[in-house]
Amino acid sequence: MDLIKQGSRALFGGARKGNTALTGLGAVLLAMGWVRRRYRSDRELLYARTLRKGDAVRIRLLGADDSPGDGITIEG
Repeated sequence: MDLIKQGSRALFGGARKGNTALTGLGAVLLAMGWVRRRYRSDRELLYARTLRKGDAVRIRLLGADDSPGDGITIEG
C-alpha cells in the first residue's frame, strides 16, 4: 500500500468534503508515508527463494521502453 498516495487522496478528499476526521487521517498517512520513504534503507531484499537441483531463475532488468530479452540465469 502506498501511504503517500492514499494519504494525499484522503487529505484532499476530506478537505473538499469538509470532513475533518478524513482530513486528519489523510495527513497522518501522508506524514507516515513520507517518513518511511525518507528513512528507508537503500538496499532491500525484494525476493528470496531457495532453488532445488535443476531449478533456475531468470533475472531481467527492464525499463519503460525495453522489450523482454535475455537476462541473467541463475541455476540451483
